[in-house]
Amino acid sequence: MDTIIESIFKVIPYENRSYSKRYMRYHWVRVSGSNALYFKNLEETEEYIHEEAQFYEKCQFNSIYAYVVLEIPLRTEVNIMVSDEYMTMRIYLQDGTLWGKNTYSNFIPHSCASQFTMFWRAKNAFWGREPGEIRFKPGDIVEILGCHGNDYWGNESVDLAIVVGTPETVEHVAERKKEYLATHDGFDVTDVGMAYEFDASHDTYEVIPYAGRAYFDYPDHAPTICVFPPSRPVHPRRQKILRELFNSFSKK
Repeated sequence: MDTIIESIFKVIPYENRSYSKRYMRYHWVRVSGSNALYFKNLEETEEYIHEEAQFYEKCQFNSIYAYVVLEIPLRTEVNIMVSDEYMTMRIYLQDGTLWGKNTYSNFIPHSCASQFTMFWRAKNAFWGREPGEIRFKPGDIVEILGCHGNDYWGNESVDLAIVVGTPETVEHVAERKKEYLATHDGFDVTDVGMAYEFDASHDTYEVIPYAGRAYFDYPDHAPTICVFPPSRPVHPRRQKILRELFNSFSKK
């Protein structure tokens, strides 16, 4: 039986921050997530987001790029040196639609003797995405939101990239888990041992980013729920560069 950890929900509205035509072009696109609101439960959180979406629908201009929602544990000592503080992460589009969610934890209890340790180990594993959650395929041009929870991509930025690999599906992970259990024993098949083999690092798109004049010919990774379709037109020159990089990578 899982230990229930009381939590609150932190909402970070990310707003588009473009002041000139130059900075509305990739790779200069920036967003701002400088404000946050806190709610007692997910119902209140989603009610707020939907009310905001309805308000902006009546306006001629909607500055929101997306809403990032982090579930924060209460009365739990978290080791902030090696982990973040949230239990789950959700991203909603500017119209209030849920884009995606991570239900595995991204925090580690401070003490190994903590009553929450076993809960964390079970919740920290990634068991694959349903096919409907994998919206992009290799060769698709996408943009990646740099936000809290995806700080590796630079907080408050939107980067252009092309997909070269997709997240693991539930079916694929189940097959990999079956093979793993058949070839491992002892510590390796405990929650702790398996957490390293089936962790959130597999819940990513493999992408090649567009970085202006500095081109990459090797892939990087971006969290599944932080990858979006382009929100603005992509110049043909950029499309050509990305497709050449994709073709070059595919031939390796």
